[in-house]
Amino acid sequence: MKSKGTRIRQAKSVLLTGGQLLDPSAGLKAGADVWIQDGMIRKIGKTGRVDSAEAVDCAGKIIVPGFMDLHAHFRDPGQEEKETLESGSNAAMYGGFTEVCVMPNTLPAVDNRAAVESIIERSRDFLVAVHPVAAITLDRRG
Repeated sequence: MKSKGTRIRQAKSVLLTGGQLLDPSAGLKAGADVWIQDGMIRKIGKTGRVDSAEAVDCAGKIIVPGFMDLHAHFRDPGQEEKETLESGSNAAMYGGFTEVCVMPNTLPAVDNRAAVESIIERSRDFLVAVHPVAAITLDRRG
């Protein structure tokens, strides 16, 4: 049975409360709430209660921008019994990654436009953005 963990969910409004925000690129390290509505951050700071939001207690947690894995090894296409695009994306999501670049060392190798487009299409609705990396040579023969 396929996991649906990485498929887009319909949560309209979420309020992350009590967490420690950390964003080195913005020089940010502070305790604050984060209100997310319709997939967009609407407010960072003391928000109070937001009636329509599902509250998530983040006390003792660190809230950071999503991570990107530049060298992920999923086994799809060809060895889906080991890992699929969906199960790999699910694992990445639970590890804090919002984007992954998947390597072409699959069977068959991702070495043509159709294979790249297939990965893009099959992962379109995942919460984790999947970026296929194509082999530069046919069948990765170098």
